[in-house]
Amino acid sequence: MIDWRRSNADQTGQQFSFCGTGGDPAPVSWPASCTAQVVRTSLRGIMSGEPDKLDQILAGVAAVGARVEALESSVRQEMRQVRAEVQQVKAELQQVKAEVQQVRTDFLAELGKTRGELMERMQYVRDDVTVNLSTAQIADKTARSAVDQSREVTDLLYALTRQVRTLEARVDNLRGDSTPH
Repeated sequence: MIDWRRSNADQTGQQFSFCGTGGDPAPVSWPASCTAQVVRTSLRGIMSGEPDKLDQILAGVAAVGARVEALESSVRQEMRQVRAEVQQVKAELQQVKAEVQQVRTDFLAELGKTRGELMERMQYVRDDVTVNLSTAQIADKTARSAVDQSREVTDLLYALTRQVRTLEARVDNLRGDSTPH
């Protein structure tokens, strides 16, 4: 195995390239062709005595590299598509937020109008109730006054009737008449 962190030389002591990175390849994302180049360079040093096996391995590595590049291209295409969809969703969300704000503004304006109309109607009802209550109170006072006056007149009539009877009785006594009228 090659210790990638140790140096730029494989175990045979031969120098190889990191595709122009000039350093430790572990944290670097390489294209598949670069990885294949590193593997080829390493395997040539290790398997210099078995060229047929080496060519088979290198062909397999190249095929894997091509698949990785195709997958990478496909993933990048998918990522671009997802980003475009995310941007579209963000735009739609902003539009929905604007529409919600407009609905809220319209609702509050309509609520203000409705409240004003309702307060006006309530004042009309209050005024109507006040007028009707005052009229009812006046009618009640008038009826009570009439009842009170009726009682006073009735009391007065009873008092007058008693006085008349008392006077009749005196007159009868004065006349000597003992028969009641």
